[in-house]
Amino acid sequence: MNICLVSDNDEWLEYAQRDLHGFDILVTTNTSEIAGDVIIVSSLLLDQLPENTPASVIVVTARNTVKEAINAYRAGASRYLPMSFSIGALRSAVVSIIVGKL
Repeated sequence: MNICLVSDNDEWLEYAQRDLHGFDILVTTNTSEIAGDVIIVSSLLLDQLPENTPASVIVVTARNTVKEAINAYRAGASRYLPMSFSIGALRSAVVSIIVGKL
């Protein structure tokens, strides 16, 4: 399972990579370079994703609001997580998507 992390927040990217150890991970700040089975994207970059992305999308945000969650799901997100999630939460979201595809 290939995972693409898309964010311009270096500190968060390091945290996410530690949480997702063991997966093949591509890290990018450029949405035109996305590739993978699961895309984890900052809510600030969500509108830059190509339309009809075949990958499952997890949106992470520093602004955890109902409006933003609704917008993320309308844009096709499979999951929506605040960036302040606990260690293991991102990994759990990825695993639940993988299990759902089996």
